[in-house]
Amino acid sequence: MKGLNLLALCAVYGASTWAHEQCTSGPLGDECADEAGLSLLQFGRQAAARGRAAGHSHSNATEGATDALNEWAILSITHYHVKEEHTNDWFSHADVYARVKVHPSGKGYASKMIVNKNKGNVDLHLYVPRSATSATIDLYDQDDVFSDYLMGSVNLPLLNSPNCCAQSQVGDTGCDYKLSMHRADGTRDIGTVSASVISGKGMQTRARELNYRGVLVLFEDITRTKDTMASFSIKSVDIEQELSYARAGSVIPESFHGIFWMDQRGVHLPLPSDPGYKHVCNVSATEILVSYGAGGWNPET
Repeated sequence: MKGLNLLALCAVYGASTWAHEQCTSGPLGDECADEAGLSLLQFGRQAAARGRAAGHSHSNATEGATDALNEWAILSITHYHVKEEHTNDWFSHADVYARVKVHPSGKGYASKMIVNKNKGNVDLHLYVPRSATSATIDLYDQDDVFSDYLMGSVNLPLLNSPNCCAQSQVGDTGCDYKLSMHRADGTRDIGTVSASVISGKGMQTRARELNYRGVLVLFEDITRTKDTMASFSIKSVDIEQELSYARAGSVIPESFHGIFWMDQRGVHLPLPSDPGYKHVCNVSATEILVSYGAGGWNPET
């Protein structure tokens, strides 16, 4: 399990602007745990569920689901190419990673490092709210002795900026950019970095594709100090329609596919499949569901 970065435990979302709700009790028990593991694929269903709970019509719930999807976007930073003369390495290529700061929140994110390559794919993906105006993208050359070397930067307009591409584009196929990097000293055209912004139903599709590749879309700021977690109610029936989970086609190993029911209190013993199993846990949680639908998986680690 070393390579699995994140579990999706029920439905939890890290945003301070959404009200905290108690988790639903039902035939499967109290099914939520405070874990930052909600796939954005759940947004629409949760909005619809809240609409039903409030007595809204199906059409209003559907509109609420659409609104929720349009309130967020996935910002992706992918391919880069840095010119040789702008790296900090004399005898090798750069060890490149990206840092992204979202404005005005100031939340920061960092990509994996690409070793000894002046061009490659940092494969960094993060959720950004509609209130975000821009993102600063910095490319660094990692240094084992001195401070990491900032090779170049660029600013990208986001959803709350008049310079962002049209909402119809963002929510359909997304907006793709190939950005020219510059340095603070005025040096321009040090290289390029590719980025994209996608919202709405297109965001759902992007999240699903990334989850299948085992690539985690980031919620948490790199400092892990700027987020407030909030739990949400989901239905305990048709749970496979509520939770994101790994399935056929996912890079996550087959042993983690499906939704796992954890009965730590031994309520349903004896087990027909293992009648000799004994419950010896002195401290236990209530019944809980565990799935691996929204997480990062690196098969090499």
